[in-house]
Amino acid sequence: MEERLLLEVFGERGALVVEGLGKAYGTERLSIYRRAVSGAPSEEQMEFQGPDESWEREWEEFLASIGNGHALHVGADDGLAALRLVEAVYEAARSGTTVRVESCLDSARLT
Repeated sequence: MEERLLLEVFGERGALVVEGLGKAYGTERLSIYRRAVSGAPSEEQMEFQGPDESWEREWEEFLASIGNGHALHVGADDGLAALRLVEAVYEAARSGTTVRVESCLDSARLT
């Protein structure tokens, strides 16, 4: 049996499925499912064939922002929202129940 690394996120309006993270488990693929008013959900797939340069690009942007004083494309509110999402994932795994994330994301807004 082929080993796969899979991340699935389900919401009220659809779902995201990520396969092959880090290319250690095959081609990286993102599937987006959007719930339709009636009938089957729409599906969109993207495959990432090339090398993953995301970490390198993040460091380049971070260092450039220090050098030129420009703001990053993401801010503290994005980081806080990501951490709250991770906390919800851990809570769902620990409790074996569904954890609503919208309250985590709404409360992460710092503005």
